[in-house]
Amino acid sequence: MCIGLLFMQAGRNGDEVAIDIVFGKDQVAHLLVDRPELGPVLNKHPEIRDWLEKRFAGEAGRKVCWNSEEPKSGSSECMPNEEPKFAEVFVSSSFKEHSPNDKLAMLVFELHNVMMPHIDLSYKLADRKVSRADFVLAGAKLEHKALVATKKFFKTTSFSKASLLFDRKARFILSAEEDFQKFIEAYRTHDGTLALENPFTFWESYYDSVRKRKN
Repeated sequence: MCIGLLFMQAGRNGDEVAIDIVFGKDQVAHLLVDRPELGPVLNKHPEIRDWLEKRFAGEAGRKVCWNSEEPKSGSSECMPNEEPKFAEVFVSSSFKEHSPNDKLAMLVFELHNVMMPHIDLSYKLADRKVSRADFVLAGAKLEHKALVATKKFFKTTSFSKASLLFDRKARFILSAEEDFQKFIEAYRTHDGTLALENPFTFWESYYDSVRKRKN
């Protein structure tokens, strides 16, 4: 059990939110042990480190744990989980595929993404209260909302002025279309179809795997 120092901070709706700042600092410390390449990046952008500590500590409404395991799907992922179990975020350790700037961008994205109401959507799926098409669309929209929130956050930091020439994931996030339809259209190929890897892909396979287990 992790015990930290709680203090109160005004939340987004004006309500007070408990922040376990010791817990948050501890998670960032573990992150830097597991992904030491992020150290120099956070040293350049101390305002982002401060945000990470508060975000892990529960600034957005609940604590989040850093998990050093490799993501099971994709380059990063989150597990919203249900209380009392902590939410978790994962980011790939691959040096070949992802630069330190990429890893930071993915981490900030997942810390936004983990606060989206994915669990509510999963309940609807489990109870057969949502069609495949509606589930896939809702899931893609949730992730796009997290993507836009991440982009807007970075625009308030010095990270947005960094040279990201070789940082594919970071460039993708900072240049993402904020309109959902325009975001989807960017995945269209020359023949008008969506690319094989697109914002709906994960949610389609997730829906199908859950339905297969339930049947």
